[in-house]
Amino acid sequence: MKTPVFKTAFRCSLILLLVSPARLAESHDPETILQAFRESYNWTDCVAFHAESSGTSATIHRSEKSSYYNDHGRQISFTVTERAEDRITGEALDSGRSYRSIFSEQMDGFFHRLSVAPEGYTEDFEGTLYSYEDGPAAYRYYLARQPSLRPFFGIDVLFSDEALCDLLTPDVVQMREDTLNETRAVVIEAQIPEGHIELWVAPDKGYAMQKYRLTKVAGEDLESDGSIFQPETYFSNIPENSVPLKRLIIEGTVEEEQENPLSGYVIPTQIKRISRFENEEGAVDREEIIVNTLSKIDFNPDFEALKAFDFPVPNGTCTFLRKKDGRRGGPLKWYDGQLVVDTDTEFYEEMISEAVDQLNDDSDLREESSEILSLQLEQQQNSQPVLKRHFSPIAVVVAMLGVLMGGIVCLYLAKRIKNRRMEKD
Repeated sequence: MKTPVFKTAFRCSLILLLVSPARLAESHDPETILQAFRESYNWTDCVAFHAESSGTSATIHRSEKSSYYNDHGRQISFTVTERAEDRITGEALDSGRSYRSIFSEQMDGFFHRLSVAPEGYTEDFEGTLYSYEDGPAAYRYYLARQPSLRPFFGIDVLFSDEALCDLLTPDVVQMREDTLNETRAVVIEAQIPEGHIELWVAPDKGYAMQKYRLTKVAGEDLESDGSIFQPETYFSNIPENSVPLKRLIIEGTVEEEQENPLSGYVIPTQIKRISRFENEEGAVDREEIIVNTLSKIDFNPDFEALKAFDFPVPNGTCTFLRKKDGRRGGPLKWYDGQLVVDTDTEFYEEMISEAVDQLNDDSDLREESSEILSLQLEQQQNSQPVLKRHFSPIAVVVAMLGVLMGGIVCLYLAKRIKNRRMEKD
């Protein structure tokens, strides 16, 4: 016979079982879990680390090494070096490419990306600087395109330019309980315009992501730019009469992790990612495996000692400018931290000649246009001799557009001159 004490204990145990953490997804609203998932990436707000990716496809092995520094979003810099080699022979397919990038509020919010000589490169190297007025947008764009960095920010560029946590909203997700590697997990599922998302997050680890599966279907789901997903556009060597590709499936798994002692966040230190394209018959057509690893993680970095945000650019570096509205200017020159317009006659003659060449293929007309431009430039130079001047980015764009408009006007004048000659003849 059961005693009253036993019955009470039994009932209490039953109640605890019903409201145990295994029922967490039922007792919390989706927004609470999604917010916790977003916050699991907060460890990237102030950090310094090195990262490496190693990817293997059927014929090519690609690797990338990077260093990353973030001072609460006020200043962010990263340096990457990319290499590719033949998987069979081990022969290098290129000499490697290296870029240094920086976003800084102290640089008027610009994002700068400079190509630099790869480590061990012994030949003369002239880098190119790309400057973006919309610094935050440019930073997000290039972060999504660095294989060694993006997985640790929850980004998979084959699926979307946006982080997975930013693609999910409470109204589109469904949640269920599951167990992953003997650890309780909440599975978040959603069908969004870019495709199908399935995530495994761990409540006991601050809802950090442990696994994900992303699926895109040809002709149905969208790319980041809003176009329809067509797998064939990713390849240039698809044999004729091959079975059409139907879907892209991407699976990622956190294989190693560690705890941030300052915040308690659990962060991934190694992620294995497998992407594969399946054809309409369900067979795997193409597959790539990438392993990403973090090292030298510092959650309280001395950025000054690391020279994390030093960004020396050699004087005379060729520079291209992109405005927020998408307009582009250049080539310009970089001197002492400023963009410089080279206003000597040779520079403008060459640029205008190229513009006229693109506008009209008539050789006689080009010569007449060039003669008119040369005359105008010569007169301007004689009246106001200036070799180099410093301009603000806005002035630079205005100057470049003015030069191009001058080319169009000269082309129009040359056409009128030619037409009059033909009428006289």
